[in-house]
Amino acid sequence: AVVGFSPDGTKIAYATPPELEGQSLRTVLVVPASGGAPVAKFSLPADSGYYRWTHDGAALAFLSGGNVSNLFRQPLSGGAAQQLTRFTEGQIWSQEWMSGGTFVLLNRRLGEVSNLWGVAAGGPDPVALTDFVTGSIFDVRSTPDGKSVVFTYGIESQDAVLVKNFR
Repeated sequence: AVVGFSPDGTKIAYATPPELEGQSLRTVLVVPASGGAPVAKFSLPADSGYYRWTHDGAALAFLSGGNVSNLFRQPLSGGAAQQLTRFTEGQIWSQEWMSGGTFVLLNRRLGEVSNLWGVAAGGPDPVALTDFVTGSIFDVRSTPDGKSVVFTYGIESQDAVLVKNFR
């Protein structure tokens, strides 16, 4: 699976499916966009997915955890992945890194209901930003300046909500 270009466009990351390698880990390679040998290679759990570049391009963020998903950050420089959330229930369906890279929006589902959560990129516990009792969040996007967030919410993905000056 192709993760995509780094924020500065100089690198491309992609993950190999573990079943192709017959392993329980997924290999992630980062290569120069201009071609050449990998500049980073690391192994992540087979259940990892939904990879995203961090705002500064120094790491890849990903979701992992099976029935309970959490957010992790894997530095390109190597070492162990840093676990950013420690949820004990529910699924994270998406992540959106805000401008500046210090805050991450999470679309988290508990049972049949989705809510928007926020977590500092290296900091304290996640905080619920919405408190919906029904419905789903289908997609989340932020403006380039990080001051507004728009997401689709409801029973169908045709409903939209705009949150301004949200910090």
